Amino acid sequence: MKGQPPLQALLLLVVLVIVGMVGIAYIDTGMPTIPPAPQAVETKGEATVNAEIELVFSSMPLSYTLKKPADGGGDAEVLLRVDSPTQNPDYGEVKLVAHRDATYWLDVVWPDDAADTAYHLVKVSIFPSHGEGQQYSFSSQSRKMNETFDYNTGEHDDE
Repeated sequence: MKGQPPLQALLLLVVLVIVGMVGIAYIDTGMPTIPPAPQAVETKGEATVNAEIELVFSSMPLSYTLKKPADGGGDAEVLLRVDSPTQNPDYGEVKLVAHRDATYWLDVVWPDDAADTAYHLVKVSIFPSHGEGQQYSFSSQSRKMNETFDYNTGEHDDE
């Protein structure tokens, strides 16, 4: 092939096209095969995640509040407060502490105490933008319910 430059150029072109096609197939045109996970949001030195909260009530309450107690005392941070909810189940968006146990307070007020053999019930479902979802159920015969629960989004593989 020493004296045939057009044939050499054509052969080189074919080899480059084949290598290019293999390269494009290998890197999948630069598109990630797994979408990146949502990043935790930094607030006040703590990583947080966005979460949807679903609350299902046995009967419509007058109001409910979801709070996170302040670390080291002080006023609790109100994450979600609803006066006179209009739907059951009810939904809200909150920011929760990511990747560690955190305590939350749920306060619910109903119009009346439950009947003698009945209970007021509430089911709380947490659906974070990433991490593990959880459900909690609480009951009370009193018109005021004050419950405490611990929640952890779980470990994150990228950390």
